[in-house]
Amino acid sequence: MRDDSIWHALFLTSYPGLEPILSDGCAWYDGATWIERCASLRQHRLFHAQVYNRELENDAEDFMLSAYDATCKLEARSSSCPTFTVRYLPMGRGKSRTVMETGVALERLRPAPLNSNPHVVWQGSSSHPKVGSAVEIQWKARIDHPFGWWLGKVKAILHDCLVVEFVQYPESSVWRSLEVPLTTRKASVAINNGCILGWVGGIRSLSAQGLEDWVVHVTAIHQLLPKEAQQAISMHSCVAEANSTGAGQLERNQIEHT
Repeated sequence: MRDDSIWHALFLTSYPGLEPILSDGCAWYDGATWIERCASLRQHRLFHAQVYNRELENDAEDFMLSAYDATCKLEARSSSCPTFTVRYLPMGRGKSRTVMETGVALERLRPAPLNSNPHVVWQGSSSHPKVGSAVEIQWKARIDHPFGWWLGKVKAILHDCLVVEFVQYPESSVWRSLEVPLTTRKASVAINNGCILGWVGGIRSLSAQGLEDWVVHVTAIHQLLPKEAQQAISMHSCVAEANSTGAGQLERNQIEHT
């Protein structure tokens, strides 16, 4: 047991932040000793995680400020920083084509939200969001695509939906905001000014740690963002406004849900 504690310390040092991902239902991780876990990881055994900003260097796709489910495995280590090969779910059930991405840094991985399923509308509990607070919503382009979780900011609260703003897009873009139902058990059409922009599912408010994780990630990729997004994304405009805005100001801005 003493030797295993050494392997535990080695794991935490070598793969900071990976433990909560693997403890989220990974079969080869559960019940194993730390030396067995280290060996399994280095043998490139698969595990499930979500990846921030999938296909980050693919100019033909835009998944900025989102997190998507993937199957992951450790790559052969060529430096002190571990990287992973990830395989995303097919864009459509029954589709054979999958997308792989290599060289994914550990900082881009996170556990999936509790009880979430990329093909099912999330039904977890969520505190009542306020205007200006950061949220994540399930969003997808087509009905048979898997959901991704997209970071947004609550712009307004209407009778039965939120208007969620995505600051990575210019204010002139049709993708800048969406109307998202407050409660739903099936995918709903995503709408902005009468334009249909795919499908939305559940909404989850972010914890303080969830906000901090996004702050760290956005800071790390800031230079990779389009110019418009670089100007828009900051602690106040993207993630941390929910914490930095006074409660009194939030109450003045909020339209109560009835």
